[in-house]
Amino acid sequence: MVNEKNTKLFVENGIYSHSELEARHEIELEKYIKKYRSKVVSWAKWLPV
Repeated sequence: MVNEKNTKLFVENGIYSHSELEARHEIELEKYIKKYRSKVVSWAKWLPV
């Protein structure tokens, strides 16, 4: 939810507060990083050294 337009939409309609949106964004980023970090580690094991 980095886009200011999206943030404005959620905040003005009372769906989420600004701090809630920031927290949700951070959680989604952490999940994304965790998912792809494990894939990269798995792929790296197959690379010739």
